[in-house]
Parts: sequence; C-alpha cells; structure tokens
Amino acid sequence: MIGALRRRHFRWSLALSVLLPPLYLLLVLQNPPRSPAGPVVETDSLGRQPAGAPIVLLARPHVVAELLASPAQAPAAIRIVPGEDPAIPDLLAYWAPAPGNDSSLPPDAALLGALRGNRSRILSLPDPHMMRGGYLVLYSLGWRRMIAAAALPAGP
Repeated sequence: MIGALRRRHFRWSLALSVLLPPLYLLLVLQNPPRSPAGPVVETDSLGRQPAGAPIVLLARPHVVAELLASPAQAPAAIRIVPGEDPAIPDLLAYWAPAPGNDSSLPPDAALLGALRGNRSRILSLPDPHMMRGGYLVLYSLGWRRMIAAAALPAGP
C-alpha cells in the first residue's frame, strides 16, 4: 500500500514540476506592463498651486516642501514630498513662529500632521491670515528631538 502511494506521489510531483513553471511564466507574461508613476500634479484638488521655490527640509533622505496657495491669496497649505521613506519614527510636521532648539518644540507650535512612508502629504497651515512667515519644523516623537526646521517666507 505504501509503495502505491509513493508511486502516485512521484508521478504527481513530476507532473507538477513540468507543468507549473511554464504556466507561471505564461501568467506573468500576460500581465500588462505597469506604467511608471505620472508626473507630480502641479495643483491640488482645491486648485492651489505652488507659491515660491521648494524648501529643502532634509538633504538625506531628500525631503522638500512647497507652499500651496490659490491665485492672489496667502499660502493655505504645504505639500511635503519625501524622495524616499525617511525611516524616522513618528515624524510629525509643525508650524511655529520661532524655530526652537534641537531637543524640544517651541511652546506655541501648531501640529500640521504626521509624515509616513514616501508618499507626499498636503497639510493645511494654521489660519493663513495670521501666518506671517514662521518655521516648518519636523519633530520625531520616537527620538524626542527636532529633525529639521526651515524658515517659511512671509506671506503678503
């Protein structure tokens, strides 16, 4: 009885080893090629466009930010675009009127949002009519220290 099961197992194993590789190759070749990521959209869903030059937050990994504003208005949002996943634990973006120091945030910093992975994020700024410049601060909650601070241009 065991001999018959072994022969059957051997035949099935041989048949699968012959049939599965070409079948797998056929299925892979039938998949349509994936298109590369499209260009970065210049406007967001609300019609806001980049206002001013990009701001480099981190050189390595490369993370840039750009202010977004509706035509003839003060910037109301900021787009943060990481070139790759920064791999910084609990990375948060804040707006602050002053840069603070390396170990703590300024007391009047306003949380804009969390940054995760390598996806770009559009974060709303605090009341744009009150914002006159200030700083964009990246703070790691996991490391309990400021990662970067960049001065924002003063609004109109």
